[in-house]
Amino acid sequence: MIAHSRSASREAQTARHRTLGCGGPCHRHPFLRQANEQFDVTLLAKPFARDMRARFWPCIEVIPFSAPWTAFNGKYHLLTWPWRDLISVGIRLRREKFDVALSARWDPRDHFLLRLIGAKARLGFPRTGSQMFLTHPLAVADSKSHRYENWRIIAQALHLPSEPREQLEFPPSHQSRLILVHTGAAQAVRIWPLERYLQIVNKLRALGHAVRVVCNPEQLAWWKNAGESAASAPASIVELLKILDTARVFLGNDSGPGHLAAACGVRPLRCSVRNCRMVRAVASGGGIRGRQALSLQTLFRLLPIPDAALPVEHQRGGSLAPLD
Repeated sequence: MIAHSRSASREAQTARHRTLGCGGPCHRHPFLRQANEQFDVTLLAKPFARDMRARFWPCIEVIPFSAPWTAFNGKYHLLTWPWRDLISVGIRLRREKFDVALSARWDPRDHFLLRLIGAKARLGFPRTGSQMFLTHPLAVADSKSHRYENWRIIAQALHLPSEPREQLEFPPSHQSRLILVHTGAAQAVRIWPLERYLQIVNKLRALGHAVRVVCNPEQLAWWKNAGESAASAPASIVELLKILDTARVFLGNDSGPGHLAAACGVRPLRCSVRNCRMVRAVASGGGIRGRQALSLQTLFRLLPIPDAALPVEHQRGGSLAPLD
């Protein structure tokens, strides 16, 4: 992220960060809001951040950039890197002559890029000697902490207000009673089995709840064949945001859309594959406030189903309030 100070009495200042996916920008929402109050901000991020700009950061300029070292596969195949794009972005940023640059990722390649753009002050979390590229190396948060804590450390270094994660305020829940089930993810290893989602969808509908299924394009045929004629596959972040605005609860994989749901005021329940019988669910705050492992059988304890409608072994004792 790149920012120019709005104060005439201070030097122009810059901050920079790159995002890895939808979750990335969502983790940084509080930091971006605080930084934008004092600086004119430019965000160097993956192209989908442009679709998020109007909703979340209308005053922030977004420069689309997919750093090859953040790819899930092939990140070390240097011959396949888009060197022309890398050089072009580097030249563009260097011409701006920013005063401050930063990255919250614990990645020497980020730090090398900060050095290349010529920023006077460079903040980051050094690794394997990358402090040579930084003017302000910072101590990384505990490995068990949420990555939001790293952004709090950066905010404090820039003398920006930073709320503890327990005090973060999320948008109010929508009045809708719709449960949105999103079965897609950018990486196949993060996708929970579709058959299990289908079981949950059928059970929720049998209990009288309105459910809408959204998925990846390659999953759409499967859902149609399973009888889900109304299933859809959003083609962009803008389309997904419109769908999220109609929902009260989000059930999906441990992936970007779950973080996006929380940022939109939709209560998220995110699952990720651990093995055939275990999932990980995040029941509040889009992954910021709480995390626990649970069996498939007790997954329904976190769903918005009145206790009276569940067998005794499924009753949750107030994990989440029912919709009504």
